[in-house]
Amino acid sequence: MPDVLHLTQVRFTAAAPHDQARGLLGWVSAVLNGALQLDGLTLRRSLDDRLYIAFPGRTDRSGRTHAYVRPLDDETRRDVEHQLLAALGYVVPESAS
Repeated sequence: MPDVLHLTQVRFTAAAPHDQARGLLGWVSAVLNGALQLDGLTLRRSLDDRLYIAFPGRTDRSGRTHAYVRPLDDETRRDVEHQLLAALGYVVPESAS
């Protein structure tokens, strides 16, 4: 696995106003290291007004979520979030993550 994650071709599709009112701002796609397409990521706003990226998954019959793709650690999650939010024009303070 490369030591550097590089996200390009970031695209955003806004959610409907009623979804935005509930915290789902829209869907994000990007290309990772020029080799892997990421689709179905969501841009969300938390109850404490923080922006974050949620990763797609499926929910099994018992209600447990299984991610299709996800960061393996918090540092990687922060890196991916910062790159995507910056590409979408959001400024995220370094201490916010």
